[in-house]
Amino acid sequence: MVLIVLVVWLKVGIRADYLHVGPYRISGLYIKLDKKLTLSAHHIVIPKSKSNPSFSTIDRTFDRIKGMLQIFDYVALHDIIYENNRIDLVYADNMLHINTKDYEIAGKIERKDKRFEAEVPLLYIKAKKITLSGNFTYSHYEDRLHVWGRYDMYGIQGNFTASKVKNNIHFDLQSDTFDDLKPLMEVLPLTEVVKHWSVERIQAQQYKLKALKGNGTAKGQDFTLDLDTLTGVAELSNAEINFKDGLESVYTPKIILEYKKGGLYFDLDKPVYQNKALDGSKVSIIDLTGSKPTTLKLDLHVNSPFDDAVQKILKAYHLPIPVLQQSGTAETSIGLDVVFKSGDTSAVIDVDVKDARLQVYKLDLSVESGHVHYEDGIVSFDNLLLKDKMYSGTVEGSIKLNKKKADILAVVNYLHSGEEGQEKSFEIKNKKFNLALDYHKGILIKIPELELSISEENNITQFSFEDLNLIKPYVKDKEFIQEGGNVDILTDDFKTFTFNGLLRRNTCFFYEGDDLCHTKVPCSGTITPKGIDFYAFDKRLHFNETRSRVTLNKLNIDLKRFIEYMTTNHEEGTITEKKGESLVIIGNKSNLRYENYTLVTDSYDVEVKPNGDIKAIGSSEGDIVKFEKKGNIFSINALRIKDDVLHPLIDFKGLKKGRYSLKVSGNINKVMNGRIIIEGGVMKDFKAYNNTLALINTLPALATLQDPGFSKEGFKIKKGVAEYKVINGEKIVFDSIYIKGKSSTIVGKGFIDIKQNVIDIQLAIRTAKTLGNVMGKIPFIGYILMGEDKSMTLGLTITGTLDKPKVETSAAEEILILPLEIIKRTIESPKQMLEETKRIEKEKPDEEKAVPSIHEQLGLEAPNKTKETTQPKKEAQ
Repeated sequence: MVLIVLVVWLKVGIRADYLHVGPYRISGLYIKLDKKLTLSAHHIVIPKSKSNPSFSTIDRTFDRIKGMLQIFDYVALHDIIYENNRIDLVYADNMLHINTKDYEIAGKIERKDKRFEAEVPLLYIKAKKITLSGNFTYSHYEDRLHVWGRYDMYGIQGNFTASKVKNNIHFDLQSDTFDDLKPLMEVLPLTEVVKHWSVERIQAQQYKLKALKGNGTAKGQDFTLDLDTLTGVAELSNAEINFKDGLESVYTPKIILEYKKGGLYFDLDKPVYQNKALDGSKVSIIDLTGSKPTTLKLDLHVNSPFDDAVQKILKAYHLPIPVLQQSGTAETSIGLDVVFKSGDTSAVIDVDVKDARLQVYKLDLSVESGHVHYEDGIVSFDNLLLKDKMYSGTVEGSIKLNKKKADILAVVNYLHSGEEGQEKSFEIKNKKFNLALDYHKGILIKIPELELSISEENNITQFSFEDLNLIKPYVKDKEFIQEGGNVDILTDDFKTFTFNGLLRRNTCFFYEGDDLCHTKVPCSGTITPKGIDFYAFDKRLHFNETRSRVTLNKLNIDLKRFIEYMTTNHEEGTITEKKGESLVIIGNKSNLRYENYTLVTDSYDVEVKPNGDIKAIGSSEGDIVKFEKKGNIFSINALRIKDDVLHPLIDFKGLKKGRYSLKVSGNINKVMNGRIIIEGGVMKDFKAYNNTLALINTLPALATLQDPGFSKEGFKIKKGVAEYKVINGEKIVFDSIYIKGKSSTIVGKGFIDIKQNVIDIQLAIRTAKTLGNVMGKIPFIGYILMGEDKSMTLGLTITGTLDKPKVETSAAEEILILPLEIIKRTIESPKQMLEETKRIEKEKPDEEKAVPSIHEQLGLEAPNKTKETTQPKKEAQ
């Protein structure tokens, strides 16, 4: 009866607003029976169990729960309070749905033999915002659980599998593509530096987790991940990696990111950095979980020149490698280890260059092939093959960056100046040189074998040669060095060079005074593509190669030696022959010497023609001296010059004051014919004259000759002519000597042998008529010949040595031995000279009456009429 009543009640439905059964409290209970029971309650309080839960009877418990649930068609229990947790439970259509403050789960579970199987379309872990769905099987006898399905967490969706055997758990995840890695990285057990690097340094358009596997242990509700077993593979699409602030990002269409053994490994697919291919490059972050510092490892492979873009990477990590490639190809491997915490960086760099232009501390090198290596602060060069139009060889050595020094061995196959087809001023072949490089301040390269140093500072490159003798074997024009010296050469563009130094010479053609020869030449100047500007002796010497011009100021030159030097020491001939131009020499207050002839002038112009011919003209206070050389014929023409100009031309100072016209021509090495026309002046102060004067003073019969002109003040000359020959530059033969004084006339002939130091001159001195009348009253003297006009002729001979000439009277009869033309000239010279003077005056233009026309007689051009005399003078000024 009770059972029937219960069934009726269940059919109608049982409601209880509040039910208290032992420790259980239920509010809003409703039970109704249709085909199956319907159960609902709004608030249930379940007390905490005193005994610990056990899985040993879970099958029986599950069977009871299942059996109980099978009699229910619908169960809805809301607000179940159990152990500080609020639970909602709904069972309908064999689907159990449980919602707690920690998770929400929906599924159905079955027992098959000794295992449980479930289908869970929903498992939502609220705190982690993780949604799972899938299936699991569980064997409580073996304590084995296997789970598989899909997940949705941190904006990532994908598949998962997991298994648990006792306390050991293994899991495996894959994902669909997603576009934000940051939420996932926030929950991973990684350092903040690694999280920042992975999220901020790497930006990808899409991410995909291909696999994430690992093992762990479960103890109660705690799970401990075994990081050593954690592995993962992810794919990043259209990614950019920014290794360092200030660097351009590396772009790659795909990155395969692998996690293993506590490290992240990035395999880059076709990466590009500033349009440079980085194929084969890899990036890794190691020691994420170990005791060692977490380290970023970059393994970059650059298939491009080792240029500024590559150098920028190294400089960002404070690696100033002093090698810069300006052209050519290269394969570069850059291995960098960067400790995240300290920033300490170590590097291994290898560069294989080919057909390249390398700059090593601004030292420009053309490299055919070679290898450059960097490690532990040392840059080393291995078999660096240099080849250019001007040099070829190999270089090996190393640069110690911390000491800012380098030691390099250079094997030179050839090294020369000038490009193909150009003249080579120096050339080195098959030599070894040690180079010491220092760049504490700028750059300094020393080559001990050559005592050569090359320095660079503030964009100025300087070459310093301490001993030019050491480079002399390699210099073509060795005459520029001769006895050595030193020189510094500077440039800022390797097109224009300036130099300053001292040259030592064994040949001399520049001198001071008469015989102070300059064998030390302090010099300076510039070298440009157009030519050389050479200065010496405080810029008193200037040579301009472009204009083929030498300018001298208060500096004397031996022209013959200079020309011989230029001709003998240049294989191609003189400087003028090289360019096919004449060499112009301009002198100001500078003596010009050629053999025994010296030109003392205020200024002169010399033109040395390509064939060696010379044309020169000099001026001294208006006096003009001209000399020429055509082939072997040399000539000098001087018009009415003063005595100080005459003396060095004839190497005789006995003629004072007056004016002198000189004409000399012939072959200097054979016979030179000379003629001197004398106008006024005095003859004195030479040994032959002094000895003649002494002789006159000792002979009473000749005492009256002192009044006509022979005195300590000298013999006063009205006019005169001397004709002579110079033979082989050693012997002077006077064909005739004619000197007319106020009351006496001197004629004579003879010779002076300079080589033998011998003199032999015969003179006849003829007094004026009035003096002859006086002498005519003196009894006949053997060495005096009296003329019918009462004139007196005295015969003298000058013999002996040049240092001690001996003057003696000669017998009157011996005077007659003098050549007839001299006697004739003695008698007729006054008339002859008068007629010649009249002729010269007649031929001279009216505007130039003040200048004797003997200018034309000697073949001289008028002053300031040609380019040789006008334009060069402006240069000298």
